Amino acid sequence: MRVQFGTHYLSTLRQQERPSVRAFYRDLLECRIEAHDHNVTANIPENIDLFHFPDGEVFGVQYVSESEAVLTAKECRHALWLELKTDDVEGLVAKLKAFGVEQITDFWDTEHFYFHAPGGQVFRVIGT
Repeated sequence: MRVQFGTHYLSTLRQQERPSVRAFYRDLLECRIEAHDHNVTANIPENIDLFHFPDGEVFGVQYVSESEAVLTAKECRHALWLELKTDDVEGLVAKLKAFGVEQITDFWDTEHFYFHAPGGQVFRVIGT
């Protein structure tokens, strides 16, 4: 039996964060977006955005109301951390800093750039 990670991931965030999340994944990371209002054939609920990375990975974001529980940025530090691979680490880090992401500087691995994306998800940037 061979098991490996798939290419689809989902995070749950507050509806009010949708504009900054879209700006981050679509505009800064240049992901293609599919959402309910983008005339796709899939039956994607109105509260979900699917951000498509160039190599086929899909990062989905499900938006919920203010009254529903989601992880805070502090709690995301104790949840799953993800990687972003790039052929231009310095360029991506510069774009992330200009965007205003919160850098994580108190982690033992000081050789990589760790940060909170909008909504709190933790990523590290590595070279390809």
